[in-house]
Amino acid sequence: HILHLFIDGSWSPAVTDIYGLTPLWWTGYKGDKDCVEILLSRGADFLYQRTQSHWNLFYLPYGVSCNDSPLAAATKCHHGDIVAMMQDIIKARLSVASAGGETAETMTDVCQGCQQLTSEVCLLTDTLAQKDEQIYLLERTVNDMREELTSKDGQISSLAEGWVDLKKSFSHMDQQIHHVIASPDNS
Repeated sequence: HILHLFIDGSWSPAVTDIYGLTPLWWTGYKGDKDCVEILLSRGADFLYQRTQSHWNLFYLPYGVSCNDSPLAAATKCHHGDIVAMMQDIIKARLSVASAGGETAETMTDVCQGCQQLTSEVCLLTDTLAQKDEQIYLLERTVNDMREELTSKDGQISSLAEGWVDLKKSFSHMDQQIHHVIASPDNS
């Protein structure tokens, strides 16, 4: 099982696939709580966002984007238990920061600012996902129209060939009629 490579430390949880996505992104997206828990315990970054293209590489439901962090992907897919685990880590980090001398008020301001920023990013991501979906649908419509035109071209070619054959038949019949009229037996 590939997860053992993360458990025994053979692989870093920061490794990415060909799309620039981490194992935590995929497990958060898929809702695999046990895998998420193991990856988080190994230090996986739930706020990591890939730095490649801002376009989705493939279609994902729920407005999830390949550019979302694992936390945002899990949130959009409604995996509340996974989101809660990630939020608990945030709270623990805030507690450590607070114990280090920062005031709760400062930490609250920072959290509120982060929440607002996260909301704005989610809205922008949703908008991009909607635009990506619109582009995808338009591309499908264009492809469908091309296929229909190709089909119509085939039908037109068949009709044209039929017309040519019909003209040849009429021409042949016309020749036969002239031949019958011109024959000496019909005088």
